[in-house]
Amino acid sequence: EGLFDDAVNLLVDRGDAAAAFQVADRARARALLDVDDASALQATSLPIVDALRDVPLLEFVVLDRSVVLFCVRGGVVTMHRLPIGVDTLRARIEELHRLIAKESPQRIRNATAELYDLLLAPVSDRIATAKALIIVPDDQLQRVPFAALWNRSTQQYLVQSYAISIAPSAAILTRRMAPLRAQRSALLIGNGAGNEEESLGYLSNVDDEIAALRRVYRSSRVFVGPEA
Repeated sequence: EGLFDDAVNLLVDRGDAAAAFQVADRARARALLDVDDASALQATSLPIVDALRDVPLLEFVVLDRSVVLFCVRGGVVTMHRLPIGVDTLRARIEELHRLIAKESPQRIRNATAELYDLLLAPVSDRIATAKALIIVPDDQLQRVPFAALWNRSTQQYLVQSYAISIAPSAAILTRRMAPLRAQRSALLIGNGAGNEEESLGYLSNVDDEIAALRRVYRSSRVFVGPEA
């Protein structure tokens, strides 16, 4: 673990975001999958970006003394060393869980807003136009209810702005997506026209999800609106 932290810290200090991301994510995937042969894991970010280039992937890495956030979108990897120590972060998360147990709504909102500012505000510009997020938490960050983090700027919880997916690592996500990419075609149906009795609302996120899935499959037939 010490060698891993040193390697990632060195690459972060050098400003090599792509290399730091690759090292951190492949180490995580290898630990989760118990894979000794590095060749069994694909290069982490590019297959995901090719299939879901409009969906930002946010990966957190908890090191011995700091937390690093990687954001992968549109083939570009950026990184941020977050302004919080590991012990302080752990205390913030514990405090949030205590407030949830006490059912203190206003204090819970304040606590989730503070976590949003610490964990997600550094990439707010890069995710502003997205409709969905893939989040890869690490260590104690797996206890963070990301969907319930409060954005003071938009006055919304994260789940109100994005469709949120949680993944164990970018490499594992890539590996799980491989069978989908091998499929020749898919039938995609969404946002039916509905009728007055049903009063079905239009879900804008569905269009983005369909667009992302069309890039996953080699060919697809799409039915939306009156055709659905």
